[in-house]
Amino acid sequence: MKTVFKTLNQELFSIKAAAPMAAKHLVLLGASKGQSADIIEEFIQSGLSVFGENRVQEAKDKWPELKKRYPNVELHLIGPLQTNKLKEAVALFDVIQTLDRPKLALAIARVMELWSNGVMEKNASPFHHSITPP
Repeated sequence: MKTVFKTLNQELFSIKAAAPMAAKHLVLLGASKGQSADIIEEFIQSGLSVFGENRVQEAKDKWPELKKRYPNVELHLIGPLQTNKLKEAVALFDVIQTLDRPKLALAIARVMELWSNGVMEKNASPFHHSITPP
């Protein structure tokens, strides 16, 4: 794992050197779909700090414990999001990359409004359906 990550990191460094204006926006994201928590943890220990999952349920099964142990790891939702899983997704993921329909945008806006007004509170577990601002 360390060799793979080191090679990828070297490539990323080369890309950043070639495009310095874009360098601060480039991030190596490990897509962890289908990977066990043990495999993900190996990559975290190798230095990877941004991961992507494309399913809320799969992420719920492995990420809460990983996020407790590694609070600086950033988790992105990189797949489509069903509106009925929105609150879970907002509680679990640091970034939701896919916004593919107006209904979802409106639902996110409602959740974020409740969040910014302090009406909703983020619990320690993403299994609760509430959030708070950072």
